[in-house]
Amino acid sequence: MLKLREKSYYKWIIAFSSLIVMIMTVGIIYNVFTIFTIPVTEGLSISRQTFSLAQTLIFTATIFVNPFISKLVEKTGLIRLIRIFSVATPIFYFGFSFVNSTWQLYLVSLLVGISQCFVSMVPLSILLNSWFDKDIGLALGITFMGSGIGGMIFNPVVNSIIENYSWRHAFGFLSIVMFIFLVPIGLFVIILPPQMSQKEHLTTYQESETAASLNVETRASSAVEENNSYLKDRRFWIISLAFILDGVAGYSIINFVTPYFRDLGYSSYYAANVMAMSMGLMAVGKVVLGFVYDRTNVRFATLLAIFAAFVGLVALYFAQYPWALIFLGFGNFFGSPAGTVSQPLVTKGVFRARDYAKVNGLLVSFSNIGVTLTPIIANTIFDHSGSYRPHFVAMIVLMAICFALFFLVLPRAAKKDSN
Repeated sequence: MLKLREKSYYKWIIAFSSLIVMIMTVGIIYNVFTIFTIPVTEGLSISRQTFSLAQTLIFTATIFVNPFISKLVEKTGLIRLIRIFSVATPIFYFGFSFVNSTWQLYLVSLLVGISQCFVSMVPLSILLNSWFDKDIGLALGITFMGSGIGGMIFNPVVNSIIENYSWRHAFGFLSIVMFIFLVPIGLFVIILPPQMSQKEHLTTYQESETAASLNVETRASSAVEENNSYLKDRRFWIISLAFILDGVAGYSIINFVTPYFRDLGYSSYYAANVMAMSMGLMAVGKVVLGFVYDRTNVRFATLLAIFAAFVGLVALYFAQYPWALIFLGFGNFFGSPAGTVSQPLVTKGVFRARDYAKVNGLLVSFSNIGVTLTPIIANTIFDHSGSYRPHFVAMIVLMAICFALFFLVLPRAAKKDSN
């Protein structure tokens, strides 16, 4: 079956379909949200900190939902979940067009946050892992570049709709586009590999790795004995902390570009285009970073990404100078992709194959804990200081700590540690 899967052209259809799904989910829900900061806060007469809590609720939902996705997949089936929430997500997102109060904004955010978990990073990682044995880094990079492409395409479009119509029209437009693409792909395109059941995909990768050295009886007994052993591995907790820090600091490179550049005195058009540039570089960077993971090792690729993120944060601090855009671009290209590409590849490179779905889900959740804290921290600092620059100073320090943690824990050898 593995040979059949490797020869199948359909795995690349799955990869590019997953790319479109990421554009329509993470690309819109995460990476276009901040462009609504000023118009929504002015329209509803709320503070930026109050508005940022809506984004926080979206991320909070992922923290609590992602660790249970593997269990839900076992009970319900991956494809069934994707189909249900491909329809539900754009419907919930459409609710943003009608909010008139803070509690409505928060309710819609929570529903969107829960729903998108079942059609974005963790389910797509499981799906791709069931289709790809080779070039998994490239496949994940292609898929996850969708978040950057979504931001690159829709930030200028949404900015134009807001200026010419209203932010409510912009939310409605995004919802319709999301529905047009998500529903057909979720219902008719995304499938599991040939002859694979709804549940087998969670264990196929593990079996392919161990079949050469372990018989069936040994695998069955060791699975019971070693279940959840990764929780006793100090590397898991150090890596989890590192991803929390990367979530907090790394997301700051993208999340505040539009309001920050407007606060620096640039026009909304210029700020939206800087955001589009950032998203475009991040999108291409995800493919390149995935390729780097495939061709080098998890240590080199991860440290490269974290270093680039550090450079990007320093560039944001000096964003009033034109030369800073060059270094911001470097941070967007290699640093920002770590927020989505690195978790599944670090999981595969460090931990046992049988734990892939569980560990990856947890690492994504830990990363989202950091991402959840980002708007709260940044907008609280902004409300007290009137600037995002003190926030960037703090994030530079956190990213340096993140680099040190990955430097200490990631294996130096190209091969993953199987102990």
